Amino acid sequence: MSLEPIAAPDLPELLEFFERIGVHFGAGNLQQFSRPGGYPGGVGITTLALRDEGRIQGTIGWIDVPALVRGSAVMLRWPINQYLAAECRGRGLGKALMEATRPGTALRCVIGGNSASIPILDRTGYIQMGNLQRFRWSRPCLAPRLVGDRLAAGPRSLPPEELGFTRGGRRVTARRAPALDPPDLPWQRSAPPGGIQVPRTQGYLRWAFGGPLQSWHLVYQVVIEGSLSGCFVLAARAERRFVLTTEIVDLDCAAGAEEETLDAALRVALSRADVARLRVCGGRLVRAAASAGGRKESDHPVRLSCDASLMGELRDLDAWQLTYGDHDQFRVRASSRIWRR
Repeated sequence: MSLEPIAAPDLPELLEFFERIGVHFGAGNLQQFSRPGGYPGGVGITTLALRDEGRIQGTIGWIDVPALVRGSAVMLRWPINQYLAAECRGRGLGKALMEATRPGTALRCVIGGNSASIPILDRTGYIQMGNLQRFRWSRPCLAPRLVGDRLAAGPRSLPPEELGFTRGGRRVTARRAPALDPPDLPWQRSAPPGGIQVPRTQGYLRWAFGGPLQSWHLVYQVVIEGSLSGCFVLAARAERRFVLTTEIVDLDCAAGAEEETLDAALRVALSRADVARLRVCGGRLVRAAASAGGRKESDHPVRLSCDASLMGELRDLDAWQLTYGDHDQFRVRASSRIWRR
């Protein structure tokens, strides 16, 4: 057995491995999360292949992203896509794959994990910090023009390009943003220092939502009284027959603009859906979601592995800023629907 990084020309072989073990992993996901190299926003991707006589029998990858811990810059690593062929299980290879993500970083984080991977993560030094909170808003959308969206498995109708409203005497506008501009985004300057956060810079947002998976995501800017104050990202889901669901997969904003930004995201999402969802942790965003009246449930666990020097700074999950858009959770899934452009 050998464990070695794959190169871009190896991606078709990696896709064949996923298909062989019965894992649905589309070509867009492969390009977004497995193609090795450096990307906008300081993002770096590495993918390892476990080979037996040259054939891929297992894999793990990671995404390195610039993060802030109490305002200090660090590199945060997200291990992703850990899979083993059935005949290779029970031999300690899964642990070896996870251990291979350790060198070169002081901080690793994972969201979720199935029953098979959780013990591996625990044995390799991960500590469960808490859980994402899932908020759900239900407001049936009875617009006749959505009948086709309910009946068909194809693309979903676009929400409005622009939507305005007044909240607390202030004018709020949500505006679809194919490219975020200017590069110096104001919510990066005014966001309060959290336990850990990945700054939603222009480069990061373009990598996350403007690349191979762009057709599945809509990025909006939020302008309050003429000032750019936040952003959110929507994904269309089709998980229950005739029920239209929209996931708010990412959200960021200037300090003090949390409720307006979430309100804008909900208004846009529910203009074309019956259900809107947001998965998030961190005090300021959780409080905004709770004030918006969402039904709250504990969701995916958040696990952390880091140097002892950092652990004391990160134990309070309430100080984090983390949404479902972190890690690879915005990947295309069986329930995902393309937005009709």
